Amino acid sequence: MTLHLSAASFHIIALSWTLLIEAIGIALWARLAYPHCRRALWRALGCSLAINLLVHTLFWYSQPFFFTYGIAGLYSAELLVVALEALLYARLLPLPGITPWLLSLLLNLASFLSGLWLWQILLLPSS
Repeated sequence: MTLHLSAASFHIIALSWTLLIEAIGIALWARLAYPHCRRALWRALGCSLAINLLVHTLFWYSQPFFFTYGIAGLYSAELLVVALEALLYARLLPLPGITPWLLSLLLNLASFLSGLWLWQILLLPSS
């Protein structure tokens, strides 16, 4: 059975998945970087939430431009997302033990790859 979802439903699913995966990733990093500081954990989660709400929404609604260039456009857009998020993490969050670029790359890679898995489950017909 294949799901038939509206564009708005796709966006809500993709945004929710991104927020979940990247929150898990930032929480793991924050617990390692600040093992005894709950405030740092909540600050990291808040920053992740705000950054992803902004950047994911910008990415989502600019997709038609990037997809005119096929798969290269998708990867270019993802690299722009990594760069923008890294700049925002560098500005908003002290990052001991990791560079903002690496943090952003790892979080977005986890989100992107797990998102591909999720879309396969939701969109491909089951046998």
